[in-house]
Amino acid sequence: MTPPDPRSDAETGRLRRFDALSTQRLSAAAASGPYMEPVNLDESFASFDETWAPRIAAELNDYAVKVAKLDGEFVWHAHDETDELFLVRDGRLRIEFRDRDDAVLGSGDLLVVPRGVEHRPVALEPTEVLLVEPTETLNTGDAEASDLTHGDPERLS
Repeated sequence: MTPPDPRSDAETGRLRRFDALSTQRLSAAAASGPYMEPVNLDESFASFDETWAPRIAAELNDYAVKVAKLDGEFVWHAHDETDELFLVRDGRLRIEFRDRDDAVLGSGDLLVVPRGVEHRPVALEPTEVLLVEPTETLNTGDAEASDLTHGDPERLS
């Protein structure tokens, strides 16, 4: 075993290592937190009917895993500060772009729309999606607020 370096972590530029006891304490604290319960996606999607109104199913770090039902066209918009991940659980979704070819997603497909890229989701049939984005992301991005804007999505239990 290598003896400990007598210099401080700041001097060596290394990250401080956790000893085994610290790691156990961290794991125990994390396990007792509010997000250790499994999320059943069937139940999550069955809990609401409204389209284009994402609900938060889970959170990790500063990100939300949102569930949404989509049908028809959404608004053109962009998210200047963040990428947006779409994962189609069921149905078919076309993501239209002004500056590139559209993408058509089916069940099990995912697409990341880079920050700043204007896009418009169009559900080609009733569609269920998972969205992964920072928790505070407004669903209509930079578009003018409308009936489709949901600034504080409901958190599902």
